[in-house]
Amino acid sequence: MASKQKVAVYGTLKLGHYNNHWLGDDARILSQETIEGYGMYSLGSFPAVRPEEGTIHIEVWEISDLRPLDRLEGYPRMYNRKKVKTSVGDAWLYIGNFNFNGLTKVENGEW
Repeated sequence: MASKQKVAVYGTLKLGHYNNHWLGDDARILSQETIEGYGMYSLGSFPAVRPEEGTIHIEVWEISDLRPLDRLEGYPRMYNRKKVKTSVGDAWLYIGNFNFNGLTKVENGEW
């Protein structure tokens, strides 16, 4: 069996949002926090982040399987992922892998 993974979510995967079920039946939330070094942009019904000056609000979840999230996020074509430091250890963060020109920045980093 694969080991548990930590994932940092910031948009429709957050608790109470419509894609939260993609985290899996055994997913559990570990923290809610803010991380620096990312800007958030609106793509209409969901956000994307990219490395830049700024902060975003995340939830860190422990999950069993990244494959469903990779499918949802179009990894690695639409979104890539990288490990970020959180208060509960390193977690995967999905980062937009496309042109952000013309997108509206979510200044407060909260989706």
